[in-house]
Amino acid sequence: MEALHLLPALLPLLLPPLLYLRWMQGLSRRWLRPAGKGERPHVSVIVPTHNEAGVIEKKLRNLAGLRYPRDRLEVLLVDSGSTDGTLEVAREAVGRGFPFRIRFLRERRKRGKAGALNLALREARGEVVATSDADALWEPETVERAVRYLSLPGVGAVTGREEYLNAGENVWTRAEEGYRRLYEVLRMGESRLHSCLSFQGALAFYRRELLERFEEREAPDDTGTALEICAKGYRCLMIPDLVFRDSAPSTLRAFLRVKTRRGLHMLLGLRKAVRLKREGRLPVGWGVLLANLYLHLTLPLLFLLLSLLFLLSLPRSLPLLLLFLPFLPWRRTRALLVGFFLSTLCLLLALLLMSKGERMISWKKWRGEG
Repeated sequence: MEALHLLPALLPLLLPPLLYLRWMQGLSRRWLRPAGKGERPHVSVIVPTHNEAGVIEKKLRNLAGLRYPRDRLEVLLVDSGSTDGTLEVAREAVGRGFPFRIRFLRERRKRGKAGALNLALREARGEVVATSDADALWEPETVERAVRYLSLPGVGAVTGREEYLNAGENVWTRAEEGYRRLYEVLRMGESRLHSCLSFQGALAFYRRELLERFEEREAPDDTGTALEICAKGYRCLMIPDLVFRDSAPSTLRAFLRVKTRRGLHMLLGLRKAVRLKREGRLPVGWGVLLANLYLHLTLPLLFLLLSLLFLLSLPRSLPLLLLFLPFLPWRRTRALLVGFFLSTLCLLLALLLMSKGERMISWKKWRGEG
């Protein structure tokens, strides 16, 4: 059979992701919110840094605006080998006034984000431990809302949604914005069933008695840690009204690097989730796991196969490009198409990196890339 004839036969394989997305979309709309304020446990917020002098003062001002009792919240800023004076800038900013107790910790060399988090965890005194990034801005009610969800029976950890400050800047930021909205539909739908399979370390809250250590071996620190808590029988949720804001990558180079790193972290998290499920320790259903494996493993390989068949069928396959013409007049749709193709390529690269043992445990910021 000619390669051109295989293309239409393979296209129906794109249907399962669309059905899963529609299912999760329906679930994510039926969200239950806890009533009342409830108790206010002591909260420890950990902020790991590496060369964040340009943003750390803004981050501290953001934390200073949190609406939570002053005697019930502490901040632990742990710096990993910064060479730009991050700690000095932070100390100077705190010296001008900061409402909460804050402690500064230093690692002489950068060992990876999870290592920094575990250093701070040993010093944390809170009944709830939260993590955030230096460039992630929280809303004033974030802590109050998070601890209310953590007070629900059976909930062990919660994470939030990411919104971009520069979402409409260019095609790269619009592409990432479109992907992020689809990603959140999946994670919130999964949370309604039991737990989401991916966590956001820029806004994550954990019950301290369930948190032995942050994952630093098998999977990313945020998702890997949430999976460990889930394996203890507790739910790990993405909450729609927990929001943090930062900037999307605005250059092609930054976009590809961020998407490859996130793709690798997603694949590592899925590999750990499958292992836990096979051991009988993960309460998430096989349907959710298999759907995510299809989305993040089968679909990229299918895309690669379709691309090869398209190239092998040239020039007779060129008319297939006409299928995309109806979507091109709309800027948002163009961005989604660009985002889909590039994100899929990044997932393929991430799959290759995972097969070679790469883990990308050292966090690298895209800011400043031109």
